[in-house]
Amino acid sequence: MNPTAIVLTVPSLIGLAIIGLVCLKTDIRRVVPRLAIVLAALPFLAALIWALASSLSPELEAGAADALMGSGLSVHAMPWFGLALGSFTAAFILSVGYVYGDAKRRGMPPFLWALVAFMVPNLVGFLLYFLLRKPLSQACAGCGRSIPSGLAFCPHCGHPQDKVP
Repeated sequence: MNPTAIVLTVPSLIGLAIIGLVCLKTDIRRVVPRLAIVLAALPFLAALIWALASSLSPELEAGAADALMGSGLSVHAMPWFGLALGSFTAAFILSVGYVYGDAKRRGMPPFLWALVAFMVPNLVGFLLYFLLRKPLSQACAGCGRSIPSGLAFCPHCGHPQDKVP
């Protein structure tokens, strides 16, 4: 086995473990839609496969060297660049999925906020979402309607609330 492949395998497994740990945390897993988790895994796995294939195949490495002429990026840096790009793309997709799920849970228009987070550049869309999001709501102990957290009495039925933070 090529030494480069061994060197690439270790950080790849670490990256998969980190993504797995993030996705396995219960509070995040409940908010992020499963489709976002699957879509986030695709670019990371594609980058991982491409990095391993380029490190194992001399023909692919030679083709990459021809394609990189004049770009300033060395052939040995290509797999690392691919892994970094795949990881950042996966993190971005998970972040947009979190915004979608969190907006849905807070009673805000989820598609609109996910679109704002995705389309507004320089992560300003994410900042806007976190600055303007509504507080979490809870169910009234008396009538069951959704009310903002922290109220002592339900504004609909006047029933006292047990869980006041």
